[in-house]
Amino acid sequence: NTAYTKTYMVQVRYLGTGEAFDDRLPNTSLVYEGDRRILLDCGYSIPHELWKHSTDPDWLDAIYLTHFHADHCFGLPAVLARLNHDGRTRPLQLFGGPGSSEAAKAVLQLGYPGMLTRLQYSLDSVEIAPMTSASCGCVQIRTARSSHSIVNHAVRLEENGVSVCYSGDGAPT
Repeated sequence: NTAYTKTYMVQVRYLGTGEAFDDRLPNTSLVYEGDRRILLDCGYSIPHELWKHSTDPDWLDAIYLTHFHADHCFGLPAVLARLNHDGRTRPLQLFGGPGSSEAAKAVLQLGYPGMLTRLQYSLDSVEIAPMTSASCGCVQIRTARSSHSIVNHAVRLEENGVSVCYSGDGAPT
C-alpha cells in the first residue's frame, strides 16, 4: 500500500504593491486563495487589477478592509457595482474591524448613492474585534489593531496549518 499525502496549497496573488501616491504601481492589495478567495484591501487603483485576473462575478468570496484611507477602500464601490452589473447572486462577505460596517456603507454611499438597495446579492458585513476570530469557509480570520494615523486592523488568515498575515498600513503595537 502506498500512502498518499494531499498537499494543501494556499496562494497569494499580489494585485498591487504601491503606496497611496505611487504613479507606477497600483495600491497595495492581494488576493488570498485557499478554500476561499479573499481580497485584502481594495484601494482606488485595484478594481482594474482585479478584473485582469477574473471578471467572473462569483470569483471572490469575501473582502477584508484593514482601514478606511482611500488607497485601501475607495475601489470598493466599483468592485461591488460591477459584481452586481455582471450578475452576482451569491452572498459576499465584507470583513473588517470594529466600525467597519458603517465606514464601508459611507464609502459605498459616496461612490454610488443608493447602491446598497440595488444589489442583487447579499453583502454580509462581519466586524471582527481584535484578538477574536471569524470564519470564511475553512479560513479563520483574526485581527489585531496596529499603529497608524487612523484605526487599522492587521489580519491573519489561517487554514490547515498555513498562515498569511497582512498589516495594511500599520506598525506593530
